[in-house]
Formats: sequence, structure tokens, C-alpha cells
Amino acid sequence: QKNLQQWFEDIATIKDGETFYPGINSILNSCIKKKTKPTQSDVKAKARIGAILWHAALTNTSLPLMILQSVLTQIEHDYFSPEKSTVIRLVLNRNIKKTYYMKKELDEKNESKAYLCGRLFALICKLQYKAHDGKDVNSSIRDRFFASASSNPSRAMSILLTKYVPVYQKKTKGAYTKVITEIAARIEHFPEKLTLTERGDFALGYYHQYAYKKNENSND
Repeated sequence: QKNLQQWFEDIATIKDGETFYPGINSILNSCIKKKTKPTQSDVKAKARIGAILWHAALTNTSLPLMILQSVLTQIEHDYFSPEKSTVIRLVLNRNIKKTYYMKKELDEKNESKAYLCGRLFALICKLQYKAHDGKDVNSSIRDRFFASASSNPSRAMSILLTKYVPVYQKKTKGAYTKVITEIAARIEHFPEKLTLTERGDFALGYYHQYAYKKNENSND
């Protein structure tokens, strides 16, 4: 009972402003890249990962990092769903010895540089969206820079902060100026490279900040 209680704490996710608990099949489907014609090998792999998830739920044990790798690879080129954020958070909390527990929603006290980089990247994406009057663009910052920003923040963030942010802030009369400045100051020096688990931190920081609405657009 304690292990199942911990499982539900670990998979709790915010969706449309409310807490929900993805079913194990939903979590499993997020672990594996969807294919129109899955091979026999794909079917076996899905069954194997499903068994791993059931075992982890019942025994409160860790999960293979290859699951984290699979999800991170997917979101670099595809939609970042709440279920995918669930998998990332689940793997990080189960596997990594940290001084903090990754929360289900935005954690403004989290000082992980990777997490802060993810938050900053999300704000720049929002800034671009606002600069285009809430319209989708053909080549968004999310599409072009997510992979590089989540693996080499130093280079990607330098380009975004010097080349793109000033242009978008001018168009939006300084939107997100305060929060972008605050987070950049907290990071101070952007990491050259992120490890696999730090890339998980980055992804969660991005997802949590992008879903967050309250008071982030203050220009004071």
C-alpha cells in the first residue's frame, strides 16, 4: 500500500490546471516512440517496459535511464505532453539522489541550473509567441533550438538572449523582461553541457514554466 501511494505521488501531473494521474498504459505509450507499423521487436520492447513499470509501482524501485533517453529524444522533435512530463519526473525522482524532490508543477525555489535554463527557454518561446500576436510561426524557437539548448545551454542561450530576445521585447514593449532577467541572473554562468539527467531537469523546467500563467508577464 505504501509503495502504491508513493507511485501515485510520483505520477501526479498538472493538466489544464488540475491534478490528474495518468494510467499505466498512458505512461507506457509515452515511453516509446509511436510507429505506424510496429515490428515484433517493438511489441516485445513495449511489453518489457510495461513489466518494468508495474514492478516499479509495486516495489517502489528505480527505472532504467533508457526510458528517460527515449522520452527526451521524442520531445525534441514532437509534442511535449503532460504524460511525457510524468515519465521524466518519475524517472528523476526514482533514480537520482538529489537534495530536492522534483515537483509536479513549477518550483520557483529549484536552483538547479538545468531546471532554470529550461524555465528561461520556455519564457523566450512565450516571448516569441507574444511578439507574433499569439500566432504560430513556421520556424519557432522551440523547433529550432530545443535540442541544442537542452544539451549545450551556453551556446544556445547566448544566441537567444543577444539576437532574439531584444527584438521580441521591442515588439512586445518589454514583455517578460522582469522574470527573464531574474532567472538569467540566478543562472549566472550557463553550463557548457548537460548530462542525461540534467536534460531531464531542463525539460521539466521548460514544461512547468510554459504551463505557468501567474504574474510572469510583469514588466516592473
